[in-house]
Amino acid sequence: MRVGVRIAVVCLLAVAIAAAAWPRELWFEPSWAGKGVDFSWGVALHLAALHDIAWGPEALFPYGPLGFLAVPLLISPTSSALGLGFVALVVGSLAIAFLLSCMRFLPLPLAVVAAWALVVLVDTSALAPIPEAAALGSLLFVSLALGDGLGPQAARLSPFALAALAAVLLLVKTSSGLVLATALPFAVVAEPRAVIRRGVAASALFLAVLAAAWLAAGQSLAALPDWLRGELALIAGYSEGMALEEAERSWEYVGFAGFAVAFGLAFVTAADRRRPRRLMALAGILATSGFLFWKAGFVRHGGPGHPALAFSFLVIAPLMVPWRARFRLLGPAFTAVAAVMQLLVLGIPSGSLFDPTVRVRELASQLSTIASLRARTEMQATSRAAIREMVSLPPAILAALEGHRVHVDPQDVAIVWAYDLTWAPVPVFQAYSAYTPELDRRNARRLDDPRGPDRILRLMEGTIDDRYPVWETPEYALARLCRYRELVAEGRFQVLERGPDRCGPEREVGSALVHEDELVSVPAPSAPDRIVVARLLESPSFSEQVRSTLFKPASPLVALVRGRRGRLVRANVGGPLLVRIPATSGWSPPFNGQLSIDQFAIEGTKRPMEVRFAEIALAPPPALTEH
Repeated sequence: MRVGVRIAVVCLLAVAIAAAAWPRELWFEPSWAGKGVDFSWGVALHLAALHDIAWGPEALFPYGPLGFLAVPLLISPTSSALGLGFVALVVGSLAIAFLLSCMRFLPLPLAVVAAWALVVLVDTSALAPIPEAAALGSLLFVSLALGDGLGPQAARLSPFALAALAAVLLLVKTSSGLVLATALPFAVVAEPRAVIRRGVAASALFLAVLAAAWLAAGQSLAALPDWLRGELALIAGYSEGMALEEAERSWEYVGFAGFAVAFGLAFVTAADRRRPRRLMALAGILATSGFLFWKAGFVRHGGPGHPALAFSFLVIAPLMVPWRARFRLLGPAFTAVAAVMQLLVLGIPSGSLFDPTVRVRELASQLSTIASLRARTEMQATSRAAIREMVSLPPAILAALEGHRVHVDPQDVAIVWAYDLTWAPVPVFQAYSAYTPELDRRNARRLDDPRGPDRILRLMEGTIDDRYPVWETPEYALARLCRYRELVAEGRFQVLERGPDRCGPEREVGSALVHEDELVSVPAPSAPDRIVVARLLESPSFSEQVRSTLFKPASPLVALVRGRRGRLVRANVGGPLLVRIPATSGWSPPFNGQLSIDQFAIEGTKRPMEVRFAEIALAPPPALTEH
């Protein structure tokens, strides 16, 4: 078969595979049902583009300014069309990569079926797996290039393709871009000639594409360093801040480890060693990417979504290896085992998963909707009405928000879209992600900034992972109390209005040593207008710090307050944790307006912790203005 004909056949087959493997539950219709927190951050990514939010100073999240491409909700015709195009590009590229990889081991008909099944497994791995699918497809292409599966020049060009893809994907989802960025040095050293020159050129291309994509997303280059620093804080704090463990999923550790050991032994004994430099580069890519996908799957080890990401990597890893001729079937054999484990992780009946007609119908429906003004308008109107009906903002609450710049606390950004409000978020716009002092401080500083929100809509609702909400983001919570006064409160809603800082300086009033499960008494304030805060100082051992960095803490930190247990964000326990709020706050009691914690205890610490108490004078709120 001629090269041109072969390329055309592969592309046509890939289009068919992509259509038959189209993500079955791709976000498109903006309906809140069953999505909650995740749906709201998906809406936020689109609103950030629509409201010209500056990423870095005004917005920080694991997704970047191009993150809306990965969750093509029908919030605006342009962003949703771009999102569908991006998803089509990712799924189509993944189909080509799997098809070319499977054709190395299987005859064409079987390769087509296998490629389709593998694309289905990968793009169904999580709630929004498109960036991860893009990273996996890129790794497959790199392995094909290093194995001469894409032509003689592909290995030399692969670092430059990888640099460009990493830069763009970094702005979609940082962790997925990081996977490709860590693979880049190995792709550079895979060829012995002009390594330094290629490395410099690939690095320069990465920076150039990053800057160009950043500008194309409507961002200022001046904000790029600030965004990168914020993303580093999100990455550094993820292991401690978002750690979760479900005991009933412990088998996944055994399955992943057993597969990794068996695969590693097979790689050492059966991989083709005729190009040792390329093989070593490939080993480096497999090791670093495997580690990152393992962390993505097992740090937040709850539900099928996150662990499925780790097992998705196991699905592609055997196809990346150039096996020796007599061991060529090891690739599909290992992939088949990983695919079975992936199905067990997902817990989805294979009959409903592998139904191409459902997927083709879903794709056709999305394309017809995006092409029809009437269908788009009806879907948006129906979705907005459904959210408004579910939220049911009282008239007084809505009146206090209209015409103002609004931040929604702690996380339900979708309310802004449903009620057509002006969004003015703090940088980490969903509170549970402000899990380090740096991120918490950024949110607190935004409240002091005149360009920050002049209204905050607070909802009385639970937090993720049973966290103790009062102590989740301590610096932000104190700044909110000092800077904002209650305008109106009704039911589970409170509206806060920005005003002058009402807080005086902090003055230490006592300290104590906290042992695990030991009750600590909070000192009484010296005057009735005093806020009392606590600061917990933890001194983990070196081994505990290493474990937390490489994986996650051995156990969560838990507060016991008035008979209630709540998980703590470990990095943020240095406070200031609000333990007493005086009546001079002017806030309603349901929103901690008269918070009074007399005693508390801490679980999950192996060493005694020091607690320091301080008080802060709080002036009464100014008189209400017309709104």
